[in-house]
Amino acid sequence: MDRSKTPEHIRIDERNHVEKPLLDQLAGLQWDILDLDKIQTPQQTFRDNFTEVVMRPMLREQLKIINPWLEDAQGRPFCTWGTTIGWRYRRELKRVSVFRESSS
Repeated sequence: MDRSKTPEHIRIDERNHVEKPLLDQLAGLQWDILDLDKIQTPQQTFRDNFTEVVMRPMLREQLKIINPWLEDAQGRPFCTWGTTIGWRYRRELKRVSVFRESSS
């Protein structure tokens, strides 16, 4: 089936039915939206690679805005700690998921 022949208004895909409505809603709340083309580079999204979920430069900038007393040296550890899942947490998460599967 050729999806390109399906009219845009009835095409059921993640972009049109999940991402775009969310971006429109956030724009309505005065959020700054970064809406890029399908083909993009990590640098366009303020990341080193696509495995990173958080835009760390933006996070550091916003932390300074809401905490003007915060020094760079104080913000850096939070950006690292707050955006990574430690091995202990991953181990606990795995234990919980195994427990859920076995109790089903």
